[in-house]
Formats: sequence, structure tokens, C-alpha cells
Amino acid sequence: MRKHDYSKYLEAYNAGASSADLARQAGMNPGQMYRGLRAAGARMRGVSEATKGIKTMPSGKESASFKGGTFIDQSGYIRVRGMRGMPLQHRLIAERVIGRKLRAVEVVHHINGNKQDNRNENLLVCTNSYHRLIHARMDAQAVCGNPNWLRCRYCHTYDAPEHLSVNSFPYHRACAAAYQRDRKLRAAR
Repeated sequence: MRKHDYSKYLEAYNAGASSADLARQAGMNPGQMYRGLRAAGARMRGVSEATKGIKTMPSGKESASFKGGTFIDQSGYIRVRGMRGMPLQHRLIAERVIGRKLRAVEVVHHINGNKQDNRNENLLVCTNSYHRLIHARMDAQAVCGNPNWLRCRYCHTYDAPEHLSVNSFPYHRACAAAYQRDRKLRAAR
């Protein structure tokens, strides 16, 4: 291990250079430089003294990575940063428009299907059951061209309501019978 003459580094350190920069120039470990300077009689600077006059990274709106206080979550909805719980932006807009907080049973539907289009005219406040109905009718329209048709629980095909039995969910009688037969056969095995 070679000995270093810390007196030449001591002058540079006292002139304002950091011990880490001096260690980098000398090709040694920063801790070794720190201990050598201390042994040479240097009054070591603390972090707060060493960083005086250095501007800190801007935060908030001054930051280069500031995104307007919003971000897109995993589901594709816009959330608002800086508010408790990071609420969904479309719920905040709907609350502002109707002039009250939304109830727990109320859902905000995007009329055009774009989760990031939060214009007033694209938002519809409705109950959860009505929201499910809207999406069921939209799905039927997209698949078979008729929003009034229902999807069979067993065969998953769309059909006219008069061809389906509707108790708690729609189904073809033949599909339900086949399902029950298969279920009994599986249970007998």
C-alpha cells in the first residue's frame, strides 16, 4: 500500500474542493481520502456546509418531471396527485358539476368509452346497476347488432329475450338442461 502526501490535497480541500472529488482525482476510495485529510489536520466540512450555495432540485410545478398533478393508473383512468387517496379525476369533475359529493352507489360512466376523456358532456352519473345495464347493452350491440338481446349464461351466445328464460340471469332452457346433466355426470364420477 502506497503512502499519499495529503498536504497537496489539503490545500485544494481548504480552497473548497470536496473530499470525494479529490479522491476521484487521486484514484482512491473517498473514505480513505476523508481519513487522510482529517489526519493531515483538515477541518472537515459537514454536508450542510459543503452544499451551501448549491441549488436543490426543483420540486412541484418547477420540476422538469411535473405532469400537471395527474397520472394514469393501471386501469387507464386519470388520477389526481396531491389529494388524499389520489381520487379519480372524472369523479371530481362530476362532483363539481352536480355541486355535491357522489354517493357510494353512484358511478360515473364515460359515454364515448374513452376513460381519459373527462369532459362534462362525456360523463354520466348513474347507479351501479344502471351502469352494468349500459355496458351489457353496449356489448350486445357490438357483438350481434341488437342492444336488446341478452347473453345466455351457459353457452354465452346472444339471443332475443323471448328465446331465453330470465330468472336472476338469462339462459336457454336447453343450455341449462345440458349443464345440469353434465354436472350430475361429473358428480357421479
